Amino acid sequence: TDATCSVLSFLPGVGCWPRRRRRQGRGRVPGPVPEAAPTSATVATLLERLQDEEGDRVQTYCKLETVLWGDDSCLQCSVVNRLLAEVSWDLTADQGVTEDTKVAASDVLVALARSHFSFVLAELLAQLNAPGKISKEFVLITVGKLLSTNALQCIPFMRVVLLGLRTVVGQLGSGRILRAACGALEQWAKVVNVYICTWKGCSLPATEKEQLYENLSQVFCSVARHWLDCQEEEDKQAVIGAMTPLMRVLLHKEEHREHVWEQLLWLLHQYRTVQDASRVTKSLLYFLEALEQVQIPVPKGKCLAISSVVYSELTDDTKEHSQDHKAELSQCILLQARICPEETILFLESQLGHEREAVRVAALGLLGALARCDEPTMAEKLPQVVEAVKRVCRDPSIQVRRAVLHFIRELLSANAQSCSAWDVVGYIFSEFSQSSSRRVRTA
Repeated sequence: TDATCSVLSFLPGVGCWPRRRRRQGRGRVPGPVPEAAPTSATVATLLERLQDEEGDRVQTYCKLETVLWGDDSCLQCSVVNRLLAEVSWDLTADQGVTEDTKVAASDVLVALARSHFSFVLAELLAQLNAPGKISKEFVLITVGKLLSTNALQCIPFMRVVLLGLRTVVGQLGSGRILRAACGALEQWAKVVNVYICTWKGCSLPATEKEQLYENLSQVFCSVARHWLDCQEEEDKQAVIGAMTPLMRVLLHKEEHREHVWEQLLWLLHQYRTVQDASRVTKSLLYFLEALEQVQIPVPKGKCLAISSVVYSELTDDTKEHSQDHKAELSQCILLQARICPEETILFLESQLGHEREAVRVAALGLLGALARCDEPTMAEKLPQVVEAVKRVCRDPSIQVRRAVLHFIRELLSANAQSCSAWDVVGYIFSEFSQSSSRRVRTA
């Protein structure tokens, strides 16, 4: 098709081999067997077994994968052509091919890409653009694998990969192929993030960079339009994984940030809709790390929205979060304190007066962690934090008092010479001794 030819024209080196038609039968595709390289001869022998349907296909694919990983020398063009034809047949078959076979075929393409990257990528993108009813699930899965294992090699092909992925975004409803597309899009966006990190050393013209951002924004909006309302848990998790790296990339361009802030609220809302919120937290942490790097102002209200949602999740006794998940939730708050110190510290101080014990204890723990960190902004806010902690010294809760003592320990470990630190130590011990005396008199 014209679209396929357009996509393939971006890929260097692909023009040296003829495009193939999909095989209508299961007979052997003719082609010369090379005699020079041992690896090429071994591949050709295993390929003949596949074409003649001899033996177990999964085992043959596994042997092929091992051979290809073991030697990165180039195969003859005709052998690559025939191998791609055979593997693509299994990869895109609607029926009659087991999932194990498809997985093995996918792994062979990833191994082949080690020495023939542009050939494999061209084949996968051609299949994504191919008309007719062919299964694209494992094509997308393989694209995702290719992007994750060959990030640097993918950089010159970012735009053409995007063109291929754009063709499927609006065509999918839900289910496995949607999740495969999300996986491929997630890996692609992470490759773009790698590219941006090496931006200064890149020879890509400024117009090409701008076009890349524009195309990315279109995909981002298309995903938001078509996929955000999915209902199945697995689909939701996959869409979260795809959206966050896209949001991270678009943070770098001011004209696209409005869309990013809108979808940030969507991401926070997922805490209410998904059964397993750990993916939401990992994605939020990934986004906040980028937000800290780009050093841009956060719109009014967004910081409070993040703090409120994350803190509520952290202190919700009805949810059985793992210790790792709780640590990541806490890390989100601490990272946000570096991005928006004033708003975050004020928010935590406000939680010291909350009626629930768990909320007050968590706030003291986070304030202690902030007191320990070596941040100039936090050093400036320390007297303010100390005054806020003083107000909970008379708290009747044993857990809160223990949390106050932990706060003192963090404070002293950070700066034992601090006047504020010793001031709060004296104040707290005074309060504790008075409360102990009151309990003795009452008894």
